[in-house]
Amino acid sequence: DDLMRQISQGNKGSYASSSYGSRNKTVQIFSIVIIIAALLFFLIYFLIAPAIARANDRNSRLDWLEEKIVEGAETDEAFQVILDDYQRTFSE
Repeated sequence: DDLMRQISQGNKGSYASSSYGSRNKTVQIFSIVIIIAALLFFLIYFLIAPAIARANDRNSRLDWLEEKIVEGAETDEAFQVILDDYQRTFSE
């Protein structure tokens, strides 16, 4: 009878332990997912988004410069030579 009680208590302890271990594993997986999501957010927010903003700014400056060269090419031969070289080199 005493032996059966010890076996029963041992089974209850292992059941509680496995339930706790399962919950602990779920918490670990959830924590890893949150950490990965946070790292991706910071990567996008601090590296990729500013790079895209700088590229867009650079493109708008180059468009402005091209517009000024085209305007200058209408009146000045030096601008026309620069515009021809530009169009030959960077034709779309």
